[in-house]
Amino acid sequence: MLDVTLVADISSEIDEWSEMLQLLQLLTYGLPVATDRVRLALVVYSTNVTIRFALNTYSDKSKVS
Repeated sequence: MLDVTLVADISSEIDEWSEMLQLLQLLTYGLPVATDRVRLALVVYSTNVTIRFALNTYSDKSKVS
């Protein structure tokens, strides 16, 4: 099993957020997301830190948006 936590700085312009989402999708494209294979988490920060989703939130990559 592999746990991957992506950390994104969202303190920039909102236009860059869509580019960042595309990059995150590319980074995770080939990963076999499942509870027993690869688990993903996303943490974003600017002034505050927010966990967008935790390692145990999604059990299937198609549900990660």
